[in-house]
Amino acid sequence: MTGWALHRDAAPTWDPPEGPVVVVAPHPDDETLGAGGLLALTRDRATVLAVTDGGSAYPGHVDHDVLAARRREEQRSALATLGVDPDRLHRLGITDGAVPAHEDEVTEAILDLTPEGATVVAPWIHDHHSDHIACGRAAVRAVALRPDLDLRAWLFWAYHHTAVERLAPDTLVALDLDEDVRRRKERAIDAHASQLTGPHGVAPILDRDLLGPALTSRECFVTRSDR
Repeated sequence: MTGWALHRDAAPTWDPPEGPVVVVAPHPDDETLGAGGLLALTRDRATVLAVTDGGSAYPGHVDHDVLAARRREEQRSALATLGVDPDRLHRLGITDGAVPAHEDEVTEAILDLTPEGATVVAPWIHDHHSDHIACGRAAVRAVALRPDLDLRAWLFWAYHHTAVERLAPDTLVALDLDEDVRRRKERAIDAHASQLTGPHGVAPILDRDLLGPALTSRECFVTRSDR
């Protein structure tokens, strides 16, 4: 994480875009972990594309449909905490873990959902998890087809699993969060309780030690070198 921390601290400041924002979330909680601060700052013009419902997070321990229903409610609660109307949440219902087989569907959904001149905010294509990578690739393809769109990539698992050297030739920019927004983001993360506390005897998906990068006052995004 040290290398990433240095890049985060040195990253130039990025101001929130003035137009519409569409945040792509592979799983419930990703919108908050990767772009919760941005969502809070652009809440009146932000839309979230929920690609999966996250029901496969604890296979063999929690029924898929039961967990998916719980995670949908957690996501709605988190968005409400960030000030985003939950009605601006659009669901694809793809099974988590299967997103790479549905990249074309995700690309089409991004194109259909994103208004002219919007900023698409999607996972970085090197964010470790296969669903994140697939969503990132889908966003790159969508933006390539629509020159009116801009693209920023959020990251979470990359902080822990991807060498910072993979960033080149792209660059990192940072959205500065005041204390009120940072705390709102923290409360929104807490809304995803199923990921913070696993079933009995099972480690949670989001161990508290993993959350450090998501709780700082600088929310970072990758800017592609060719845009």
